[in-house]
Amino acid sequence: MRIALVGTVASVSLCFRRDLIKAMVTRGDDVHVFAVDFDDTISPWGLNTTQECNWVVEKLKTYQQQGAYIVIFTACNSDRFEDISNFCNQNDLMISSINKNAFELPYGNNGKIYANVFLDDRAGLFETIEILDGALCNMKAHGNEIQHI
Repeated sequence: MRIALVGTVASVSLCFRRDLIKAMVTRGDDVHVFAVDFDDTISPWGLNTTQECNWVVEKLKTYQQQGAYIVIFTACNSDRFEDISNFCNQNDLMISSINKNAFELPYGNNGKIYANVFLDDRAGLFETIEILDGALCNMKAHGNEIQHI
């Protein structure tokens, strides 16, 4: 059973990477929005260490250099938003917004955050970053041409 699960995860990773590259290249999407949790994703809260969170922040900066928008998508109360914004500024992480879309959507803003990728410590954070890094490497190596992976 474990082998089947591992195989399924690997399979999903390859499909997600392929779909992400397609979205970035073939649809001509110049807009890539990453919705990022705050506590224990980019700022230590309980489970993840400062080193792990700093590593995620550095990865996000790399993705920003490739044109990604960063939206903080958190369950925190709005009274923490100023602290969250200050934390991001102090760590040179430019965020577009907190708990709202980075820009006006053509079909409206009806409560759901638009994002290509969601990064959360409770939802496969490190696996998602591995997939993103693989997609980025693939795109750089092949000049934005879609390769069969």
